Amino acid sequence: MRPFGRPLRLFPQWTFEHKKVAMSAKKRAPDKNATTIGANDPDAQKGALKLIGGSQFDDWNSILANQTLTTLWLAHSKKETRDRQYSATFAALVGIGPKD
Repeated sequence: MRPFGRPLRLFPQWTFEHKKVAMSAKKRAPDKNATTIGANDPDAQKGALKLIGGSQFDDWNSILANQTLTTLWLAHSKKETRDRQYSATFAALVGIGPKD
């Protein structure tokens, strides 16, 4: 059983590359894979998950919930125990009562 009766949206893990780059006078070519982020998307401001993360932006609330769930130790948990851990984690997020 999922808390709040909604399926979770899982986001891929963010991977960061750390390169040792010495500062130099060379100019780099612009990144061809640059990402543009739209900050004022009205569709992203539904707030259906505001109870969990406190934000009108459901993407933020989902990321917060997913990151919180990935901190749980589930390696030796049975399904029933895992479900209780998930429910307790969501109850804690709601109980904390995050506000904007």
